[in-house]
Amino acid sequence: MESGRATPSREMLLKLAEHLGVPLRERNTWLLAAGYAPVFEERKLDSPALHEARQAIDVLLKSAEPFPALVVDRGWNLVAANAALQPLLALVDDSGLLQPPVNVMSRLGHRHSRGISCRMGAALGFLVVPDGAAERGGISLRRL
Repeated sequence: MESGRATPSREMLLKLAEHLGVPLRERNTWLLAAGYAPVFEERKLDSPALHEARQAIDVLLKSAEPFPALVVDRGWNLVAANAALQPLLALVDDSGLLQPPVNVMSRLGHRHSRGISCRMGAALGFLVVPDGAAERGGISLRRL
């Protein structure tokens, strides 16, 4: 890449990743694949270093009330929600579906939660549409 060497330098990898807009988590994967140590630290939302970010999220959730609002991670797992979401969750017949980690996308498509899927999707501003993969619980979301 740089001078014909087989292994690019750490700086070249980071510059290329920056130019391509590669997420930080993936940049760490690139670095590891090239034999370098990861540069970007990954933290959980409840870590002390992210205390202010968590407070900001809580303020946003509270400000959305009386409308339901939720926060999901990159895998669509429920991270936080406001109090207005609780009445919607109470409509889920099978309480086992709400045991952590709650994956919002899989729960919206679960056969026991199809009825709530449409109501919850509408409340969140989405139209929930089965995508033809009902046996797998597949759904599509379309912005209303």
